[in-house]
Amino acid sequence: MASDVMISANILDADGDTKAAHAFLGSAAIDADINTFAAFWLPLLDAVIDGKITGASVTKPLALPGGLKAGAVALSEVQKGANFSFVNASRYKYGVWIPAFTPSLFTGDVVNQGGAGVAAFIAAYVTGTGGIAPTNGFGFDLTSLARATKNFRK
Repeated sequence: MASDVMISANILDADGDTKAAHAFLGSAAIDADINTFAAFWLPLLDAVIDGKITGASVTKPLALPGGLKAGAVALSEVQKGANFSFVNASRYKYGVWIPAFTPSLFTGDVVNQGGAGVAAFIAAYVTGTGGIAPTNGFGFDLTSLARATKNFRK
């Protein structure tokens, strides 16, 4: 099943609160189509709201690589996961929560960094690949792992 492309517009109100408005495009939309629609839709949205549009973003489907699991492991639960906290140039740690984390990769309430695949997973956030690596959302590179712990979320 293909996922739709979602354009999100962040809207700031007079109280300082932010909510998003969304528009969905078919999964076949290419970047040029998405940009054309956004340039058309955002001014129309602005005309019917009292808030201020502070930013817009696009979420679009990716082709999944081969070799991924064909199904969920028995008894796995997305509410049980791991919280990875990364150091970056801001004064705040950057947290990444991973649902359905493999239970055997915990030692007590801490992620076993020597567990199968854990070091490579952490390195993907710190060093990335092909000259590109994740940031904290404000453009600061993730420089190292501060901690990784067991976490439960509803």
